[in-house]
Amino acid sequence: KFDIRPVLERLLLKGSIVVKKAYCDWERYKEFKAPMHEANFELIEIPHVRQSGKNSADIRLVVDALDFCYTKSHVNTFVIISGDS
Repeated sequence: KFDIRPVLERLLLKGSIVVKKAYCDWERYKEFKAPMHEANFELIEIPHVRQSGKNSADIRLVVDALDFCYTKSHVNTFVIISGDS
């Protein structure tokens, strides 16, 4: 079972955490929803789609990261934790 708390504790040793987002089809991975919500992640719903739209979460993550990069110039580090390749 994955526990996000040790990861967050380790990241806090390096600096402050400004934004926490989790991209997922939360209907398919319901067991992770409550722990991520309790850790104050913004839960981004990415519905599961067969074949086409397979990389929807990747695209959404990149768009959000670019937006954040251009609007929050004081941030110099991004951390991405992925459950897929």
